[in-house]
Amino acid sequence: MQKTITYLEMKSPDQLKPKHHPEHVLEVRVCKHQDYRLNRFFYQWIGSAYRWTDRLPWSDEKWQEMCEQPGVHLAIVYLDHTPIGYAELWEHPQECEIKFFGLADRYIGRGLGGPALTRVIEAAWSLGAHRVFLNTCDWDHPNALKNYLARGFQVYHEETV
Repeated sequence: MQKTITYLEMKSPDQLKPKHHPEHVLEVRVCKHQDYRLNRFFYQWIGSAYRWTDRLPWSDEKWQEMCEQPGVHLAIVYLDHTPIGYAELWEHPQECEIKFFGLADRYIGRGLGGPALTRVIEAAWSLGAHRVFLNTCDWDHPNALKNYLARGFQVYHEETV
């Protein structure tokens, strides 16, 4: 089955077009201590709706190895102190990749995606990057690409695989 992958970037924090929710406080906390079980939990919880299957067969050892690499960060999205989503932030020299981002299905459609993404992007910039980048595909949520573009990301490559 084919999919189109769109690669996006933001080269300056000034490009961020923030969105805030008028009724709810959203925050993103970047975990100071990595525990691969949290990454796996969020990957399965959020990704089950979007065919995130690459990591499902991984052993505990492989999850731990990936999560404990220097520069890999778990960022948890909270709504009124309740975890509702997550992002994986991967530091590269001078750059930060938003490897995964998503909200749990029960929180989708409530106007929280833009504000949550805003907070994740701010967390990525706070790691000292000079560029923040990510990719999405047409298997992701139908509004994912629109949300990334609305927050200020620019497309730099697209491919169909």
